Amino acid sequence: MKFLLLLLAGAFLFAAPNLPAIPQTVGGIFLNASGNPRRLPIEDWFKEPGHWQLSTLPQVPWIMGTVPTGRMLNDPGQVFGFTADNVTVNSSETGPEIISVAVGFSADKTKVAGPDLLKRLSRNVAAFTGAPEVRLKDGDLSFVGKEYTVVLKEWKSGAVTATLKR
Repeated sequence: MKFLLLLLAGAFLFAAPNLPAIPQTVGGIFLNASGNPRRLPIEDWFKEPGHWQLSTLPQVPWIMGTVPTGRMLNDPGQVFGFTADNVTVNSSETGPEIISVAVGFSADKTKVAGPDLLKRLSRNVAAFTGAPEVRLKDGDLSFVGKEYTVVLKEWKSGAVTATLKR
């Protein structure tokens, strides 16, 4: 009898429609699951859960390139035009709206020295956010745009992280 109940419960679960769930809160590494053929702005691209998925595998190709208009490119492994070690996405508790995106860069992978990487990233990020307001604080470069605040920070290990915050 117990076996029959388990079998019926399993059949019910598998018969239910398999709809993608929109996570209420997300903190993790993302990779592009479908590209961006419609050239959506980054905030619109993230609102569609089918466009990204969580991953902890370091060998997957990270992707989130941008052009000066703030639209994404489809260059695998690139964030702001540089190869990224990882990307962390945090969404709001009420839905898929992105609160922050943190990106880790390694100077070894980009083949650019840490200070030069910061300079080149600052130009890319400034283009992404629009007219920047530059603030220097504790070695960080901060850019404030219409939609996001982007902070670039150089780590002691020579890596650089960029954080986009609303």
